[in-house]
Amino acid sequence: MNIEEVYQKLNKSTLIKVYRNYMRENNKFSKHPTKEGPLMQPEINGEKMSWADFRRLPRDAILVHVFTQGCNLEYISQLDIAFFTETREWRPDYGKVLWGNSEEE
Repeated sequence: MNIEEVYQKLNKSTLIKVYRNYMRENNKFSKHPTKEGPLMQPEINGEKMSWADFRRLPRDAILVHVFTQGCNLEYISQLDIAFFTETREWRPDYGKVLWGNSEEE
C-alpha cells in the first residue's frame, strides 16, 4: 500500500479512526481526561484543537498531521481497514412499527 492508495481508499472519518486507534495503542492519553477527553487533542501550529474542529479540516491536512505524528504507511497497511468501514446487515423488519400493525389501518 502506498500513499496514493491510502489517499484514494480512506476517507476523512476513517483516517481519524485510524489515528485515534494509533494513539490508543501508543498510550497517548490526555493528562486532563475530564476536560479534554480520553485521548490527547491534536496540536496543529502549536495550538491544541478539539476533535470536532479537527474533523472539519480538509482531508489533506488530516493526512499530513497523521503522518507527522508517527502513524505511517506500515501501521495503516497492517490494520484491517475493513474493521473501520464495516457494512451492516439490516433486519428485514427494520423501520417497521414494533407495536401494533400500521398496515391494517
